[in-house]
Amino acid sequence: MINEVDLKRFYFELDENKPIEVIINQHDADDEGWFDMHYELEIGVITKGRMKREYFNYDMEIGLGEIWLCNLWEPHGFEILEAPCEVIVFVIDPTYLAHSKFLNRKVMDAFNASPALRPKISSAKRSEVLDLSAKMKKQFALREDADWAKLYLFELLLHLTESWEAPKNQSTESRDSIHAALRLIFDEKRLITTEEAASVCNLSV
Repeated sequence: MINEVDLKRFYFELDENKPIEVIINQHDADDEGWFDMHYELEIGVITKGRMKREYFNYDMEIGLGEIWLCNLWEPHGFEILEAPCEVIVFVIDPTYLAHSKFLNRKVMDAFNASPALRPKISSAKRSEVLDLSAKMKKQFALREDADWAKLYLFELLLHLTESWEAPKNQSTESRDSIHAALRLIFDEKRLITTEEAASVCNLSV
């Protein structure tokens, strides 16, 4: 279960020239895991092992060729279930993805959906995702390249969303209303009172 006191706060220096950061991690210990949050969007794929992904009020177990998503300022965490567990993670500037016209679909809907309703990779497609992941690992082992990162990101998103429909009447109002409070916690790096959090959200307590 996510405890806000244990949240790590990550900062990524993304900009127009580098709107995406690709991270390849291998977790070798069964008891490895942490909780974090950050402004940027996140999409990850498992290439070895299994893990549990955790959000507030929701968790899921995923394995080879499966994908997870995290929205901006969304507290999330993981627990290794089968080690070694290798993952490829794309961290994305939300402004870049929201304004992109690369795909003829609203890929932000996938991130905006609640964790339980987000798209998932079907068992039939997991081998394709693993083949794509092998290409990614080979490319990014050579050097970082912003254009290759963009290309692989959108190919991954296309695999994920091509047969998915966003939930009808999806509302982001409640999530948006707490972004100011999350930003306050993130920036201040100290315990924030209920009154302070409510104030920046224009709420009363």
